Amino acid sequence: MADIEIVVDRIADMRIQDMNTVLEVARQKVMKEYAPDEMDVYMRTLEVTQINETDYFSYIIHEDMDEITETIRENHRKDTTTADETTPTQDGIKVLMHSILDQKDETTVLLKQLCAQMQIPEEKITEEEVRAFRSMMQKSRLFKKQMSMRGKGGHANKRR
Repeated sequence: MADIEIVVDRIADMRIQDMNTVLEVARQKVMKEYAPDEMDVYMRTLEVTQINETDYFSYIIHEDMDEITETIRENHRKDTTTADETTPTQDGIKVLMHSILDQKDETTVLLKQLCAQMQIPEEKITEEEVRAFRSMMQKSRLFKKQMSMRGKGGHANKRR
């Protein structure tokens, strides 16, 4: 916070302006006496070492603000209005990847995703609820179509 006070009270402005003035006087003196090329490395050095006050103080204040913001974030991590560190989509993708790696059937994958999205602990789902979910999914035209194409090389079962 001391940095913000220094900026507001223009305490450091005077020193930066003094330093920039000395550098500019030196640059002008060299230009007058030696008439160097515009892109001469020493001339360019005298020019670029001058400090832009606004940029300098913005950087200094930004560091302070980052620290303050991080402290506030840490103190509010448990608030009910603070978002979780992971999103439901990230959680769903983790469940999906684990299910795919475990080679679960599509109904189990879907049920695990639904539980993750709705924040339902899987261990609280009873066998009866799993059977009911499977029964509901068998009534879905979309789900049946997906199931009937599995292992068929992309062709749906043909009726004879």
